[in-house]
Amino acid sequence: MNAFPDRRRDSGRRQADRYADDLRALIHDIGHAVAAASYLVDAALSEDVTEASARRKLELVRAQTRALTTLIEQALQPAVGGEPVAVRSLLAQLTEQADATGPARVTLVGGPEPVTDLDGGVLWRILSNLIGNAARAAGSGGTVSVAITEVSPIVVEIADDGPGIGLGEPGWASMGLATVTRLSRALGVDVSFESRAPAGTLTRVSLDAYGERSGGTAAGRDI
Repeated sequence: MNAFPDRRRDSGRRQADRYADDLRALIHDIGHAVAAASYLVDAALSEDVTEASARRKLELVRAQTRALTTLIEQALQPAVGGEPVAVRSLLAQLTEQADATGPARVTLVGGPEPVTDLDGGVLWRILSNLIGNAARAAGSGGTVSVAITEVSPIVVEIADDGPGIGLGEPGWASMGLATVTRLSRALGVDVSFESRAPAGTLTRVSLDAYGERSGGTAAGRDI
């Protein structure tokens, strides 16, 4: 009898588990994006909305649809990275969408307009999860402030006035954070959390500026 473990079988099982985790994470992100788009369409068709507001909501739906298309395309064939991504423009889209679809007030603070060459689709998933989680943690009547505080490396700070780290309701938020951990590690993005006084969480995201690669891969090919 062969007493040695079948390493190929173990390796195959680990790879299958990884694919399953990636698929669950992708379904999680697609589900959130579809729910947001559906909410925006319903809001745009509401009788008590102005024409300008309805048009803006439909523009957000179009942006969300494009992001979804990119998400699905990259699941089939990962991008090569290296294309410039305007971080502030990406944050503007995500904060406006979170403000329009969630219970909390979400704002983007004025500041610099840095550019990165990390994969825009993966970065969208990281920031979308973090901003969405912050908005849900803040809840009805709460606030979320998003700001770019440094440019080399680029640092994005997301501050909410929710209950604080580990004190919110469990659920999809935990899956979103697991997705963020995996994606940020592959992309070379640093994500940290700290408590705010008297309550809330400050999330800090640090990523390379354009042409300044310190770790990971531009496209996160090892995701």
